[in-house]
Amino acid sequence: MMDKFVYKILIPEDWESFRVRGEYLGSAHDKRDGFIHLSNRAQMQGTLDKHYKDTREVIIIEFEAAKMSEALKYEASRDGALFPHLYGPLDLAHMTQFWPLSAGLQGRYAVADILG
Repeated sequence: MMDKFVYKILIPEDWESFRVRGEYLGSAHDKRDGFIHLSNRAQMQGTLDKHYKDTREVIIIEFEAAKMSEALKYEASRDGALFPHLYGPLDLAHMTQFWPLSAGLQGRYAVADILG
């Protein structure tokens, strides 16, 4: 099962570095696990709620999954759901669009506001 698009959530500092370098090698969490954690559209809200509740601003980046070829694998993760994992760097050339997103008053992000 391959999604048409996969998403990476970055904090603003990592986003700026990604834009300058043209590739992203992963967060400390990604490097520890040996792959870059991604989400599909349906998984985004849960990922934000679990991992970014103390972050005031994030950038959600959309990538065309087909361009990631064999480096993109779907593996069981949270609650046994299959999550996209990238075994290699993210390439800025594969980005289709991005959205800056700020946490609301309760510190929660509303992904539905941007992804529908």
